Amino acid sequence: MKILITGDAGFVGRAFHRALDGKGHEITGIDIANGIDCRDFFKKDDSRYDVVIHLAAIVGGRATIEGNPLAVASDLAIDSDMFQWAVRTKPKHLVYFSSSAAYPIFLQRAAYQQRLREVDINLDHIRTPDFSYGWAKLTGETLARYARAEGIKVHVLRPFSGYAATRRLITHSHL
Repeated sequence: MKILITGDAGFVGRAFHRALDGKGHEITGIDIANGIDCRDFFKKDDSRYDVVIHLAAIVGGRATIEGNPLAVASDLAIDSDMFQWAVRTKPKHLVYFSSSAAYPIFLQRAAYQQRLREVDINLDHIRTPDFSYGWAKLTGETLARYARAEGIKVHVLRPFSGYAATRRLITHSHL
């Protein structure tokens, strides 16, 4: 398969790259850490991929989410450019990584002592997510909905811990 991994120099991207490497796949990795801004790639590239794993985002944990919310707003442009590129190039499958930050913040407080569920996010009735990062990821999920309407097979994953979720996801991957 021809696979594109955006954000492939990050923790999750590296794990995907390692897991898929050596299995006969043609893997293209894009990461600003390697000097390639995915937004530039999306504007110029017209290649068709079998699988796109979109991980590229401004990340820095709670320090960035809470301390530099305007930097995180760049994720809106990254995701917008990626979904526009996907509609243009029609990949067979697209995996969009959202975040648990998309869940309403009132559900993330200790007083809410209940596990978060898929139904706790309703894109038709959005409740306040976690800072600008949560808003960016909810916007990405909304863009995924629009891409599906254009015929793109989009799978949205909302991990709670990139470390544990990556290990489970790659272990159970059928790629």
